[in-house]
Amino acid sequence: MLIFFFGLTAVVLVGLLSRDHDLSASQETVVTAEVNFSDAAIEMLPERIHLLRPDGEVFHHPVLVRSASEGLLSEGFAIVGAYVIDELPGIGVVLLVNSGNDMSAAIYEHELAGVWVETVSRYEDGTRCTHTTLKGTGTETREGNTLVSLPGVPLAELLARARVDRSPDALMPARVSDAKPQFEGDYALWVAERKHHAVVAAFGDDAFDDEPLRKAA
Repeated sequence: MLIFFFGLTAVVLVGLLSRDHDLSASQETVVTAEVNFSDAAIEMLPERIHLLRPDGEVFHHPVLVRSASEGLLSEGFAIVGAYVIDELPGIGVVLLVNSGNDMSAAIYEHELAGVWVETVSRYEDGTRCTHTTLKGTGTETREGNTLVSLPGVPLAELLARARVDRSPDALMPARVSDAKPQFEGDYALWVAERKHHAVVAAFGDDAFDDEPLRKAA
């Protein structure tokens, strides 16, 4: 599941744990944010997004982004690139992949909310197993997918839980070349599903045209 926001109602940022102990980068790094969506906010989100390479500095919280990157690198991830989202100003994203573990990751940053991390394991049937340090309401994942929210945990704990929770069968490879189009495609599917639920909740099943869902898929 991919989490973006428009009309933020609550944000929480947790910084780094103390570095007084001899811990690895992933064990000592905690980045957490809280985002709450209303149905009205979901309706204002674009149906598709495009990741762009930025001109100049991307991040408002570079220390936290750097620490999260170092933590994921220490766990075998490789950085694909840093991006801005053309349709959603104020959001920066770092994409990473761990090809040996068939897992991708994203570090999200917003100038108000701060920084959080999400890992994704994708399956051949199109479903995903997602673990995130983000918490909040209105961020449900699509039907058939798994979403586990673990706010406040170190990256090492997030990754350990992600490896335990996911099924090892029929995992899709995590490739650098696939990371950007998969991210954009995952967003399109997520936002189409969320808008679907918002309309059904307001007007019932008969009011919803499922054409956007078919296009997103």
